[in-house]
Amino acid sequence: MKSKTEKIAFVIAILILLGYATAIFMGVKFLKNHIFIAKDFLTSRQFISIMEEEDFEVEKIKGSELDDSLNVEEAYRADNDDYEIEFYTFSNVDDAKDFYEKYKDKFDSNSANKKVNLSGTNYAVCTVVNGKKYKFVERIEKTVLLIETESSYEKQIDKVLKVLGY
Repeated sequence: MKSKTEKIAFVIAILILLGYATAIFMGVKFLKNHIFIAKDFLTSRQFISIMEEEDFEVEKIKGSELDDSLNVEEAYRADNDDYEIEFYTFSNVDDAKDFYEKYKDKFDSNSANKKVNLSGTNYAVCTVVNGKKYKFVERIEKTVLLIETESSYEKQIDKVLKVLGY
């Protein structure tokens, strides 16, 4: 017959093993959902359609506003009077990566209250909140979504990003 101490030790060992199993399961789930998956990107038409359904006014960004060196195929700005979301489609993934890195490097993350960097098989995302500023850039394949606004709109933006799939 086991003593009371042995029974307690056995229960503690089982609980520790369950904790490890849960941690491993959650880690694998995170990796599967964030690292090893490929995200679907939007076409310009899909972006325009979704943004108009979300009550944004969408306009094409003029070529004179764009950096000629980056081979932007299409660029749109969606505005809802509170903030803007810019959407870029590039001729190739490398140009999209260059544009993403350019804007990510501009974000002053030294004084950030919150900074998140994630990347997966075909995407990379960076979110920085500095006091009253909210900055977001995400690249999926050869598209880039860019937002720079006030941090007070963060929750509204999160909802729109979920609708967009970014």
